[in-house]
Amino acid sequence: MRSFIVFTAAWVIAIGLLLLLSLQIPVGNFIAHLPGGRLLLWPVASIFLGALSWGLNLLNDSIVFRKRSFAFLIFFNVFALFISVVVFLFLMRWATTLFGFTNLINVFASLSDSFSKIHFWGLILYILVVQGVLDFITQMTNMIGSRTLVHIILGYYRQPKTEERVFMFLDLQGSTAVAERLGHEQFCRLIQDCFVDLTQSALIHEVEIYQYVGDEAILTWNKAKATQNANCIEVFYDFNQALLKKSNYYLKKYQYCPVFKAGLNMGEVAVAEVGTIKRNIAYLSDVLNTASRIEHLCNEIGKSLLISEDVKQMLGDEVPGYKMDFADEIKLRGKNKLVKIYSVEKTISDIDHNRK
Repeated sequence: MRSFIVFTAAWVIAIGLLLLLSLQIPVGNFIAHLPGGRLLLWPVASIFLGALSWGLNLLNDSIVFRKRSFAFLIFFNVFALFISVVVFLFLMRWATTLFGFTNLINVFASLSDSFSKIHFWGLILYILVVQGVLDFITQMTNMIGSRTLVHIILGYYRQPKTEERVFMFLDLQGSTAVAERLGHEQFCRLIQDCFVDLTQSALIHEVEIYQYVGDEAILTWNKAKATQNANCIEVFYDFNQALLKKSNYYLKKYQYCPVFKAGLNMGEVAVAEVGTIKRNIAYLSDVLNTASRIEHLCNEIGKSLLISEDVKQMLGDEVPGYKMDFADEIKLRGKNKLVKIYSVEKTISDIDHNRK
């Protein structure tokens, strides 16, 4: 729903700008002097085009289009929008004439003249260019994340800043053996499918995906979002549950149902924009190294989710639906400090409830 609102708002701005330029109405008197028919056309067209853009975005995320190139998706979306707009204008002209909606006839029946300075095909071209720009921004957002894109555009991290953040290192269990059995290409397809299934869990639990490194994903939150509804541990079990629900698909395609393990840590990190040709937002701190160490302990301890003492203190002594038990202590490389590690597991009653 949020994406529908965003797309609709973008079209409200785009069409409003078109009306402003074509009718040459002063900005301060824009609404008051906008003719009634065009004032009605503005929200109707914005909602229609916003719904179309939103629908195309959902279609792009479907299995059929998921692995298509960005160029193909942008071309397909622009072409589909063109066909939809032409059909929409034809139907509106037919409907207004048939049912005698005289207030709308003058708007839709002679649309080529409804903009005093813009030809009909110029209008169509404008709509297609706007859709192309929206598609490009959407694909860039999907590629590097909305937060990273905004911060790079604004230059927010040109100078290093210190933030307190929570990090999760999420890794496929038994990945080496699975990769040897499947081969590189098939194993790569498995990881692609897994991380596609991670997307919905990430959206629900307000995750920022920092990096994908091979079969490992590095997730991050600020402290407020990590603690809200225990997002930082809920996302792990929600993701594994999603994989379990698709077990038939994975077993049929890979003869293997993926299960992930994870380590969580939190603390202060330095954040900065790095690179010139390929810019990125980088987090630098021992906090990440410790989170990686914690994740690697999962196999040794025999637990799927481990957290540091700092994360436990952040979440509190009790998290509804989960139990946290002391698991081990680790010594950080080059330091004398010991870090207490706790395992996190869903309670039996909560697991039974999810199965139902």
